[in-house]
Amino acid sequence: YIDGILTSAYPAEGEIVSVSDGKMTVRINAYRTVSYAKKVTASVERNGKIISSVTLLPETDWEWSGTVRVSDGKQRLLVTAEFEDGTRLTKRVDYTVTGHPPFGRDFVDMPPTINW
Repeated sequence: YIDGILTSAYPAEGEIVSVSDGKMTVRINAYRTVSYAKKVTASVERNGKIISSVTLLPETDWEWSGTVRVSDGKQRLLVTAEFEDGTRLTKRVDYTVTGHPPFGRDFVDMPPTINW
């Protein structure tokens, strides 16, 4: 029996995410043994203000996803899942957005090499 689980598959807590176009896909898992999730929402908070919100779409019975607008810097994802029996779960996830790949563009653009 699982009373309720609400987790962020992406972004994860403390994760540094690379976003070049100002849009980030959010992936949330919301599950309870006794009731299905009927609505999952995600909002991006920066400096105490909501800058983007979305109602996520179900991928499976417990996986939900959607796209939010983000900007560079530290942010917080506020997630709410509402279940058919009236239960409501909330989660906060702190993460950082960078407009470039975490290892730098030179690392990403390098051709693959094999060293024998």
